[in-house]
Amino acid sequence: MGEKPSVTVIIPAYNEEKTIGSLIDRIPDGYEVIVVDDNSGDATSWKAREHGAKVVRNSNNLGPELSKQKGIFAARGEIIVTMDADGEHGPEDIEELIDMLVKGYDMVLGERRHLPRLTERLMAWMVRRRVRGIKDATTGFRAFWKRRMRRVDMSKSLYGTNMICLLYTSDAADELDGVDLGGRRII
Repeated sequence: MGEKPSVTVIIPAYNEEKTIGSLIDRIPDGYEVIVVDDNSGDATSWKAREHGAKVVRNSNNLGPELSKQKGIFAARGEIIVTMDADGEHGPEDIEELIDMLVKGYDMVLGERRHLPRLTERLMAWMVRRRVRGIKDATTGFRAFWKRRMRRVDMSKSLYGTNMICLLYTSDAADELDGVDLGGRRII
């Protein structure tokens, strides 16, 4: 078997000083961790550095999707994993996402069972109408091959959802599947 691909975990964060350190500590060793601080007014950047992450700091608040973009541009890994800073996603599931990519998938999504905001439910409904198999298009927990980003229009502020649509409605995608991870579905 060949060498394992390099992995970068990107965490967009805004005023997450209370959760960012413990989240970083739970990420498996050997991964590059980039926290993109979205111009927080607290100690998010300091805490992230203290726990071993590389920090990219936005001079203005850009939101999570554009912050992820900045992290992707700074990433060295062949595989990109994005996750939210609030602890909604479990770093213990990162390995499962990566294993699925290595098996031949282009993208793996960590799907939440409940979408708390109306806008998330609406976006999920719109994507489901176009792309079979995706139930949580707005999840922040996803893994994908960095090389696939060449096909994605990164200028859109909703790039996360646009990326899913572009990958799975074009010739860029080969496979889409899911796996259950202890009550959370991974697509």
